[in-house]
Amino acid sequence: DRLDNAVRIRVRHAVGSLEPVVSPLLLVQIRLRLGFPAEALAPLKEIHRGRCAVLIGFGGLDPFVDRSLPGAFFKEAPYPATLWVIQKAGHTDLHRFNPASYREKVGDFLQKTLGPAERE
Repeated sequence: DRLDNAVRIRVRHAVGSLEPVVSPLLLVQIRLRLGFPAEALAPLKEIHRGRCAVLIGFGGLDPFVDRSLPGAFFKEAPYPATLWVIQKAGHTDLHRFNPASYREKVGDFLQKTLGPAERE
């Protein structure tokens, strides 16, 4: 839902109980290096502002994403939105996980959204 939450979850996964000490050290780097707070990157809060079709892809076994998050993104996304949960995928490059399925799903989405590709 927000970058700061994502950082905390990943740090907790890596260092366990040291997360409250380590996360602030990483999060302050975003403000120092990029000029805005990590809390400002909140895609769930902002997805409704989109003005185009959205394809939302998640791995069903992602240890870093709460199970409710894909549905929350879908609920807040502008119409038309497509939710695609790859049940056996984790937190991974979905193309690398299953290239054929990825090409089919993304290709179908783009064709429906943009129309068929022109042939020369």
